[in-house]
Amino acid sequence: MEQITIIGLGYVGLPLAISFAMNGIKVYGYDISKDVIKNISHEKQFTEPNLLKNLDSVLGKFLFISKEIEPTGTYIVCVQTPLTNQNEEDVSYIYGVIDELCPILRPDDLIVIESTIGAGTNQNLLQKIAAKIKFPIETISYAYCPESIYPGNIFDELKFNTRIIGANNQKSFERVQRLYETINEKPILKTTIKSAELLKLIQNAYRDIEIAFANELSMLCANLEIDVFELIRLANTHPRIKILQPGSGVGGHCIAVDPYFLIYKYPKFTNLSKTAREINAYKPYFICDQVERLVKKTSTIGVFGLSYKPNIEDTRGSSGLIIVNELLNRGYHVVACEPNISHVKFGEIENLPIQAFLSNIDFLVVCQKHNVSEEVRKTMKSIPNFDAVGMF
Repeated sequence: MEQITIIGLGYVGLPLAISFAMNGIKVYGYDISKDVIKNISHEKQFTEPNLLKNLDSVLGKFLFISKEIEPTGTYIVCVQTPLTNQNEEDVSYIYGVIDELCPILRPDDLIVIESTIGAGTNQNLLQKIAAKIKFPIETISYAYCPESIYPGNIFDELKFNTRIIGANNQKSFERVQRLYETINEKPILKTTIKSAELLKLIQNAYRDIEIAFANELSMLCANLEIDVFELIRLANTHPRIKILQPGSGVGGHCIAVDPYFLIYKYPKFTNLSKTAREINAYKPYFICDQVERLVKKTSTIGVFGLSYKPNIEDTRGSSGLIIVNELLNRGYHVVACEPNISHVKFGEIENLPIQAFLSNIDFLVVCQKHNVSEEVRKTMKSIPNFDAVGMF
């Protein structure tokens, strides 16, 4: 039976490990976070569709949680690569993995990096590996295969999204191709490592630019007292126009983060990406400006939707949380409702059940277009509101 080790069991690594395990590969999962391991081992209730069911079907049978990196000879790295306070790529986690991995590496082992990293980082990682092992680096198969999955539909995305692989040689590519063909039904495409590094960054920078135009348009329309959603609907009747819907900002750990990997390193060539980032980062504060224009300080503001996109529990980079904190800083009494999360507080702010939330507010700010019943939607609409996402 083929065996692999997946390092990093977060939003990417865990579904990937489950997918391989569901296709008959023995998977050893490793993560330095005790909380992550506890959640997996105790099969925490995940909101990602089918994750808990699929986890239950393989845990202890094909998927095993390891306390250290299991030396299987095939290693897929899915650890986080956040930004520093200066919006520079933070590779400390992935460098830490390499430090742990090198003592157990052997000739002909395979390393696949899925973590999002900037252009040139793989070359640095290869140099680090070469300096730490006692055999030629050329005997290691090495590839970069950037993840491209969408929370809320992860397992289908793993199965049907085209995978792009940048490898250090043809043998490495063919090994990774055979491996990923066990879980993916689309063609596995080959490119250089440098191109693969740039691929995901430009995909998310492009999306950020598209969203920025919609958000810029929404701010213009608010100033002109025009319904932006109606305007976009009319504009999109043209056969060559497809403007996206505006929102309350851009959150998550991809679209709101990846463009900085380019902007920081290549400021001369990324002016459009930089402007798009500035527009989308400003949108939550613009919403707070509108609230301040409409609502007295004695009012209770209800912020609905604190996940970074509809119908999930992930709050990383959430524009809703930015709005909550900014309104607090401006002196408002604020309550919140994120129906996809069960815990009761975000810092000092209560996460109220929907009915209690709606009955305790004077003004509503809608930050995400979550699925709600028609009755709840009517109640929400009847409250004075700023609808940032076209909920109504």
